[in-house]
Amino acid sequence: MVIVTIRDSLDSSKLGYKYADVSESDNLWINYEPLPPHKPSEPWNPSHWPAVVPSGNNTIGKVPSSFKLERRAPTKKDLKGKGLKHLNQLQEEIVLEKVRIPHSAYARFDVFINFPEAKRETHLYMSDVGQALRRLGIADWNTDVVVTIVSKGVRRTNPTIDFYFSDIKQDFQ
Repeated sequence: MVIVTIRDSLDSSKLGYKYADVSESDNLWINYEPLPPHKPSEPWNPSHWPAVVPSGNNTIGKVPSSFKLERRAPTKKDLKGKGLKHLNQLQEEIVLEKVRIPHSAYARFDVFINFPEAKRETHLYMSDVGQALRRLGIADWNTDVVVTIVSKGVRRTNPTIDFYFSDIKQDFQ
């Protein structure tokens, strides 16, 4: 019978193996700085893009879909039920409501802000909406933006089916 204590397992060399040193790779993601925001070649206006039709069949197709999103400043009502005390603690989010995906279909979407030229090959650099808006120089809550949704499909394949959603909205968490 062999008796092994917890202390014996804390040193992996006693168990006959050693982990590779990954401290350098840890620094790569800890200190990650996303690429600078995309600057369109020509100025464009969010009003040139369609608004989402609430409760309609808004399509996320095989090609990217862009929609105008009307934004607003957070209010005290947005604080309710979140356990926060100050409006500046809220984080802005973009929510797709009632996305319909067939049972046997694979769905993955990338969402871009003010980048209607985005396509399937475009890399997504950050997921925080507020941070993305600040990097684009958008500080005014009443500035509408263009939200582009890119259906990604299964790895190394193009999307083969359209998906639908009922609404897209700004939310605060």
